[in-house]
Amino acid sequence: MKIRKASKEDVPGILPVWRELMEMHALLDPFFTFREDGEQAFCQFVTDNIREPNTRVLVAEANGRVIGYCQGRVEKYPPVLETVEFGQILDFAVLEACRRQGAGQQMLEKMLEWFWSRGLLRIEVRCSVHNEVSRSFWRKMGFQPVMETLFRSFPKRLGPTGKEKHENP
Repeated sequence: MKIRKASKEDVPGILPVWRELMEMHALLDPFFTFREDGEQAFCQFVTDNIREPNTRVLVAEANGRVIGYCQGRVEKYPPVLETVEFGQILDFAVLEACRRQGAGQQMLEKMLEWFWSRGLLRIEVRCSVHNEVSRSFWRKMGFQPVMETLFRSFPKRLGPTGKEKHENP
């Protein structure tokens, strides 16, 4: 297995890993259902990230095939905090059939090395509360919860109070 920096030529190999991740998430929570042009948008997102100097895209490769990928970016906190920048893991996936072989841990180690080389001392990742595999992996890697994201959805036909929505004249 080899962990390396991704190139734009890797994007077609990353796509099936992303698709498996998204399909699994959509089964856990319909919010993650990707739109009709989702694959094209994702390919453009990864391609842009490969070119961006404050973002790193890694791939895990076995037998010449991409089996996992990780995207990380340098982000900024609001200017009121003492810590200015942090590393954000944007995306992280390993094909289900290739898990528990060390690809995830090796990708994370390479990503953490890159963040460290940028002088970052804090790394954050978001994972779905419905994805026990992901939550277990991140805790095993030493990550711990710090904040809880809460949400509220509006029904398509109802307004913010739950009553029938009326158009403004």
